[in-house]
Amino acid sequence: MLEVQNLTAVYRDRIALSDISITVRDGELVGILGPNGAGKSTLFKGILGLIPLQTGQVRYGQQSLKCQRHCVAYVPQRAAIDWTYPISVEQAVLTGRTVQRGWWRFLKRDDKAAAQAAMERLGVWQWRRRPVGELSGGQQQRVFLARAIAQDAQVFLLDEPLTGVDRDSEVLLWDVVSELRQAGKVLVVSGHEWGRSLDRYDQLVLLNRSLVAMGSPGVVLNPENLERTYGSAADDRSHCTSRRFYATNPCC
Repeated sequence: MLEVQNLTAVYRDRIALSDISITVRDGELVGILGPNGAGKSTLFKGILGLIPLQTGQVRYGQQSLKCQRHCVAYVPQRAAIDWTYPISVEQAVLTGRTVQRGWWRFLKRDDKAAAQAAMERLGVWQWRRRPVGELSGGQQQRVFLARAIAQDAQVFLLDEPLTGVDRDSEVLLWDVVSELRQAGKVLVVSGHEWGRSLDRYDQLVLLNRSLVAMGSPGVVLNPENLERTYGSAADDRSHCTSRRFYATNPCC
């Protein structure tokens, strides 16, 4: 399982996350929710070691994640990617195999076969020669998820993968996430989506620079936790989730 213990992240000389501890087991889907600036992307970067940590450890299978970076597939927010970079769909997906093999090794036939299978599964094989920057938002997200699958990782960190995607891409992405879950992968997904999609998750993490709550959706999504997470905007969140969760979970 993935264990994040007492993670405090410093970003640009200020504390961006304070004392975060979460555990995600193999085959579990965990959602990270919180307002803009809550630290969702910072949490992913802290787990990956991309920003300095003041305190904390990140382990997978009782070993430091730093020694197992090839086991982690990271899909960043679309806004964090330079879409003008001249790279084709196929080249982008093949970089997932480079992570697995090592940057100093030549790719082999099975690497190209794995990349093709991932592109076909995500429905982007027909665009393999096109520059990634020319695709729509949903198509671009498919490409980067295909890259993650081609990497053959065990831990998947998906940062707002549903932002700006079309309905068909959303359905396909959820189908692939479900398959990865059944295959025993660790899945951590951040996002802003609310409503019926939240009951897909095994656990939700409510985050606002510190850990507000973690648990099953029916337990975590209550007015008190939403107020602590979203402040004055919590009423809207509460209204959106009440039908789905409060009516069927008296504990809320």
